[in-house]
Amino acid sequence: MMRGKLKLFILIALKDSSKSGYDLIKFIENKTGHKPSPGSIYPVLKSLVKKKLLKVTIKGRKKIYSLTKAGREKVKSIHKIREAIIKQHLEGMKLLQSFGVSVLTKREHLRFLKEFPFKVLNPEMIQFLEALFYALPKLKENPKLVKLIKTEFAKLTRIIKKQ
Repeated sequence: MMRGKLKLFILIALKDSSKSGYDLIKFIENKTGHKPSPGSIYPVLKSLVKKKLLKVTIKGRKKIYSLTKAGREKVKSIHKIREAIIKQHLEGMKLLQSFGVSVLTKREHLRFLKEFPFKVLNPEMIQFLEALFYALPKLKENPKLVKLIKTEFAKLTRIIKKQ
């Protein structure tokens, strides 16, 4: 997991309650299917404390991390970005629909985004979805790319239906 994404997961994980480093590792593993190592999570926690986004309380042998006021503001900004991404995703789906690609309703898309099994997908699939997401606004200008996507998507659909 990239450091930048780990920072986001930590901040979001602490939104509702304080957690130890071990609790954060378990939380992230449960949400993503990826278990960050102590060697990756503790340096990120240290940097977030240094940036005053987190504060540390010592309880026995455990360090308990919680959001500072600045950390809570950062989480709010993350949620605003998330909403913008969802909006862009829905606009992209409208664009695909204008090309004749069958798409889900807005409600179905939101449910899909919440329930999508990200922890099952390998990095290549996630990279493909990110690339497709960023290519959506340019599709109107590139009919060859639209044709290629439709062709490959049809092939993939046939493969999935066979299983």
